[in-house]
Amino acid sequence: MLEHIGEYTATVSDKFEKANSPIKNKYLKVNIKKFREIVGKIKFNRGSFGTGYPFYAVNPRLSKQLPIIAEQLRYNDELRKVEEEVGSRLWTCETCLRRNGESMPDLKQICRPCPRIDDRLKPRKIINRLPDLDMWLVCEDGKLQDSAELLEELLAKKWI
Repeated sequence: MLEHIGEYTATVSDKFEKANSPIKNKYLKVNIKKFREIVGKIKFNRGSFGTGYPFYAVNPRLSKQLPIIAEQLRYNDELRKVEEEVGSRLWTCETCLRRNGESMPDLKQICRPCPRIDDRLKPRKIINRLPDLDMWLVCEDGKLQDSAELLEELLAKKWI
């Protein structure tokens, strides 16, 4: 079992967000490049684009102060406060995620009704602290399912 999962996650997220460091910029740029390489191999691909942060940040070094960073830091503080209030030393979700992770496509359906832990420390609260990139694939009309299957296969090979 993990102790103080909220504190640990918030601290790691703080370091990643606050620094706006070269490693953060490299992480974002490398993953954007990987995604574009992957979708370039899908024959039904007609283009790709990103939405949200960091795509709306004009500065290529991503060094300016952005509201999304302040918001993420606020969420991290909120997570710490919740963990203090709950007084939970063990994150009981870890066991469930290890056992059921492969078959849990919607954490809202599985975790929301679970009585084992305070709602404010459910897996989604922890996972929301992780960095992510919202990328879109535009595909040929009528080829959505084929593109989705190819994308899933290619992503599994590249990242897993």
